[in-house]
Amino acid sequence: MRPVQSRRLFLTLPLLAAGFAAQPRAATFFPAAATWQRKAPAEVGMDAAKLQSAVAWAQAHGSKWDFERNQMRAFGKILGSR
Repeated sequence: MRPVQSRRLFLTLPLLAAGFAAQPRAATFFPAAATWQRKAPAEVGMDAAKLQSAVAWAQAHGSKWDFERNQMRAFGKILGSR
């Protein structure tokens, strides 16, 4: 590449990066947020008693990990709704 071209590229890249960074980022959900379907376990081929047993076990054996502290470290804010 010739010096003039490389200088032009060198000056253009930061402008492009700044333009992309300034664009608002929309949250992408699939399916769309607030449109999730609710179905009984039997409707999707699950055993309701086993599912309830799994939920009870998970609630009784919850994690002691400090998720909020880790989110602050990683993202600078708490994610999700409170």
